[in-house]
Amino acid sequence: MTPTVIFIHGLNTFGDDLIHMGPLNFGPMVQQWRPRLEEIGCEVHSLKEMGFGRIIEQVERAMKQIARVLPAEGPVHLLGHSMGGLVARGVAARMASEYPGRVRTVITIGSPHRGARVADGAFTFHETSPRLYRLMKLFGYDTLQRLEHLKPLKLDAIEEFNARHPVITEIDNVSLVGSVTWHQIGLHYKMIYSHLHHTNGEESDGLILSDSQRWARDGGTFALDHLGQLGSFALLSLPARRAARREFERLVTTVQDIIKSNSLPS
Repeated sequence: MTPTVIFIHGLNTFGDDLIHMGPLNFGPMVQQWRPRLEEIGCEVHSLKEMGFGRIIEQVERAMKQIARVLPAEGPVHLLGHSMGGLVARGVAARMASEYPGRVRTVITIGSPHRGARVADGAFTFHETSPRLYRLMKLFGYDTLQRLEHLKPLKLDAIEEFNARHPVITEIDNVSLVGSVTWHQIGLHYKMIYSHLHHTNGEESDGLILSDSQRWARDGGTFALDHLGQLGSFALLSLPARRAARREFERLVTTVQDIIKSNSLPS
């Protein structure tokens, strides 16, 4: 039977399914993942209207779309990037009762399972870093206008979410972690690097601390920044871009192997 992959992208304060960086647009978030999942025989559905609103609201929107596209039989794999990984966990809980036995894996990439420090910091960013705030506003990203989108990623909101969504032991839950150095991240993440890393030795993917990305079974660490996990490298230096492409291939192979190993008949 053909495996079905439900792709759930992360935070998007623009209200669409595209990769944005200020005024720049780098195409659909699923564009690099879809062909690589289809090449191993998966039917891929990328959910729309994700990445904004409370996680429970996104789960409701996701379930309505899944009901329209889900085949009558076959294994289902939930693949979530960033906030999409949290939504995938919520969807898995719903599907466990509404479609028992269908979901085989929940794979999260770069997801803030313990909250996103940048989300908490965004509420005072205009006061603590007024120059950087004005610079980002100049490039079309006013953090004050997007605070509502960040509330679900604050530490207190994530703690409440985790209490309501423990690990479902019947499913293979795998977290894939991004961890990069200063030289491996794009300029857009370098602007907030010092605000994210409070002490020496803290690792991140340029946006989410690596420790926050670990949940359930640790499937490995990859030298990819947050956008690189989507196969988007345009804002990297040329040497970093070449290395990131190789690392993205390793990430893709890891996801493919997880899906294939969990798509065998029960």
